[in-house]
Amino acid sequence: MGVMTKDRISTPENDAFVTVPWGTQIGMLYRNRQELAELAVPFVRAAVERNAACICLTSAPFGIGDAQKALRRVIPGLDEQISSGRITLRDCDEVFSADGRVDPESVVNRWIADEEQALEQGYTGVFLLGTMPSPETENAKAFCRAGATLHRIIDSRRIVALCTYSLRRCGISGIVDVAAGHDFMLIKQNGRWRGVEQMPRRRPSGRPCTGEERIRHIAHTSADVVFICDGEGTITFISHAVEKVFGYAAGEVIGRNLREFLLPPFDRELERFWTTLAGEPEGGWLQAELVRADGSRSVVEIYASPITGHDLVIGYEGVCRDVTDQVVVKKHAYDQIEKNIEQFAILGDHLRHPLQVILGWADLMEDEQSEQIRQQVRKINETVRQLDEGWLESRKVREFLLKNEPPALHAPEGEKKAARRRKKIRRTRKEQRLAEAGARQQTLSRYMTPERAGPVR
Repeated sequence: MGVMTKDRISTPENDAFVTVPWGTQIGMLYRNRQELAELAVPFVRAAVERNAACICLTSAPFGIGDAQKALRRVIPGLDEQISSGRITLRDCDEVFSADGRVDPESVVNRWIADEEQALEQGYTGVFLLGTMPSPETENAKAFCRAGATLHRIIDSRRIVALCTYSLRRCGISGIVDVAAGHDFMLIKQNGRWRGVEQMPRRRPSGRPCTGEERIRHIAHTSADVVFICDGEGTITFISHAVEKVFGYAAGEVIGRNLREFLLPPFDRELERFWTTLAGEPEGGWLQAELVRADGSRSVVEIYASPITGHDLVIGYEGVCRDVTDQVVVKKHAYDQIEKNIEQFAILGDHLRHPLQVILGWADLMEDEQSEQIRQQVRKINETVRQLDEGWLESRKVREFLLKNEPPALHAPEGEKKAARRRKKIRRTRKEQRLAEAGARQQTLSRYMTPERAGPVR
């Protein structure tokens, strides 16, 4: 069981929130909706197990409907819990925009009132779950201010808070403010959730730590490469994980342009990516191939957002993660689908050939069993036809997936190989149809005169 305390942090698991002491505020960085649900749902379940009230402030990509659907799987009688007020689901934007104004102080006061009311009703305390709204809105700023205010007073309250932030939306610069208002941060690395202890706010000398020192501490503990580039794409900061992903030391990379490490045509794709980001304040992502220091290749996903000043893009910040293993697995899956499709196509033709011969014999027999044979042949033909439709649908699905996957997942050589295989299948099917027609005609002509044989059906 993972145990999380202010003094000792280990990998959290599904039941780890049960052990979190009162007066703890946890920050969580997530990359997608799945990661958000992985900890949000166990957090609410822990509140129920500890006989605490729970307040959930939801926001995209995990709204109220998504939260209800996920919680019903793990919490029996969820509707009754909501009706009684033990679990409260609220839209984060509505909470911070009450009466048409953004007021984080009143929101915190409401949380304190909720805690006092919960204690009066016999609950042990309050679990507070909040998801930050879209960062370009005033509500997002209010959410962060409310979190900082809560952090100053939470030590004396029977409250456990989990504040969740989109890594892609926040950007690197936003992480500094996010981290400062929490006892520790949670981030998923190498498939496991990991707790990152906060850097002390003061150095041993007593002087306050700067924002730059805090961001370096957070960035260097990440398994993903954290980077900052100027407006031209030249790297000005990069985390220690670059040694694992790029194969270079951080000092060898700083001052070089990020495109230098990418293979064609991805170096040109990166330039277009930077241009696209100028109109996307929430950022975007690109999948590309890079050359490591030892000459080997790897596939990476780059998540980045623009840094602006005076309404101009002055740089980019983001993370880069190695996804080579996932790409290899997907490629093998696509290759296997292609082989299965080929086998289905050839199998159908192999079944039709003897069926035509059987149908020819039935035509020659012309007795009470002939019609029964024809009916069975038609049934088998219908089954084969359905198999044909099935592999055709499988091909459409495969082509759709390939069309919508990033370029790195299917190199041109692979598509050419697949096209040759499809051409071979079409040629094989044509040959099979000609062979079937010839076999049936041969059967009929062997036992019937040309006048009685008639055309091949």
